[in-house]
Amino acid sequence: YRSALNAGDLEKLASAVQRNATFADVADETASAGMVAERLMQLSQRLTRFSDDDMLKASAIE
Repeated sequence: YRSALNAGDLEKLASAVQRNATFADVADETASAGMVAERLMQLSQRLTRFSDDDMLKASAIE
């Protein structure tokens, strides 16, 4: 995941999610490798706004 996140490569990230996650057959469209990859990318981008010290002090990041 790290190399895909660092590169901002959504396709590579979705491929990694697909290899490492199992989705139920009845899952809706939000439970797909592509959607999970998008959410992971968004989270990664949000977390880059914080310094290491901020991350260590954080108890709840919204």
